[in-house]
Amino acid sequence: MAAPTPFSYGSAPLSEHVGATLLAGGLLQRQNDLDADGWSDMPGYARTVVRPRLYLDDGHGRSAFLTVSGSGVEQRHAHQFGGVREDGRHRTWFAQAALAVPRGTATYIAGAVMQQESYASSSVAGFDDQYNIPAVFAQLDVDVNC
Repeated sequence: MAAPTPFSYGSAPLSEHVGATLLAGGLLQRQNDLDADGWSDMPGYARTVVRPRLYLDDGHGRSAFLTVSGSGVEQRHAHQFGGVREDGRHRTWFAQAALAVPRGTATYIAGAVMQQESYASSSVAGFDDQYNIPAVFAQLDVDVNC
């Protein structure tokens, strides 16, 4: 069964014009073979979440906020095909940073993203692989109802 999900949220002013928030938590589930047949009925996993955000306000109606977020997943497996064992590990991680600047009815947003996918086999040579996927983005939101 999954363990309780402890998450925390906090915010604090860092100065007269700067504030910060933090969302953090974790999830954990044990792997279970409920019928003892050698196959997992419920996979095990561990997940950590950390999302910091920085707020800026110059006191004259101009503000911005910077958010940094990320995630990561690792999957390990051990397969038995007759007398041949195949062990491997898949990893995916993702990180993003974005800056949003509201100006009147428009909000300007820009950011950068990095994602990596990898596979490593500890028992079969020649199958290890890794892909890096960088990106940048920009967005303009305009509220036409104002």
